[in-house]
Amino acid sequence: LTVASINLQPGGKPTGAAGTKRGAFLRVELTRALRKIAPAAASTLRTETPPPGRRMKVKAVFFDMDDTLVLTSKHDATAYHAVAELVKSTGGCEAADPQRVVADFKRLFAADPWDKTGRIAVHEWRGGLWAQALRQQGVDNILSAEVGKACHNTFDTTRLGQFKFLPGVEKLVRSLQSEGRECVIITNGDATVQRDKLKACDAYSVFRKIIVSGEEPENKPARSIFLKALGMANCEPKEAIHVGDSLSTDIQGAYNADLLASVWVNERGVPLQEGVSSPHFTVRDVLQLPSVIAALEA
Repeated sequence: LTVASINLQPGGKPTGAAGTKRGAFLRVELTRALRKIAPAAASTLRTETPPPGRRMKVKAVFFDMDDTLVLTSKHDATAYHAVAELVKSTGGCEAADPQRVVADFKRLFAADPWDKTGRIAVHEWRGGLWAQALRQQGVDNILSAEVGKACHNTFDTTRLGQFKFLPGVEKLVRSLQSEGRECVIITNGDATVQRDKLKACDAYSVFRKIIVSGEEPENKPARSIFLKALGMANCEPKEAIHVGDSLSTDIQGAYNADLLASVWVNERGVPLQEGVSSPHFTVRDVLQLPSVIAALEA
């Protein structure tokens, strides 16, 4: 893994042609905060493993899962398409617009992704959300309940069937572990859903330490969940970094826990908005992480 081009500007905004094609160049964007964390890295980045005798500054790496280690949004889109096709081909649902059913489900899901009282199991709950979306499109109550379950099963089966780590992720994690760095997944979401996804991507064979927010008192960005990860990794906040795609949960969480650095995975190149926590580092994908660590340890 080599650095083809690095551009530094105040605020971490890249200049030049580097990074115009994903994968053509390895680009690591550094914000002004980098100069406070690793001044020597402002002019030079190296990707080699620290030589023997050099102090290992980054002892633990915390990873988000969805849209960081796995392209969850892409798999969701495929699963939603499969559901739309199911609705389209199901007798009694002719009046329902499949795309409207999907849109209505997304709206209902965003408001209440699971039963907050804990009385209804998550799969039953989400089948109920699909049934509600179908009823809003004119499908009768009895049929909507049956088809709603089928919609959820189709979505779940389709997504989990392709839910795999990005190519290179396993190699990256094992390399970090071989250097003596603890690697921990911290993922937000319902425990049943997230554990199914972790199993689908074979996370348990790669990561020895995994935290699911649905099994904890608080979600990211709460400080408490990061403190648990620090305890599992047996390290101090300034010895750990967190990598994730969400500014509001991952990057803010790293700040709340006073970690050494936050790394924002910005695969789509979304502009950084004002009023949100600025990451110390921005990368196009998680495979660029070795350059970030090299910068911190330079």
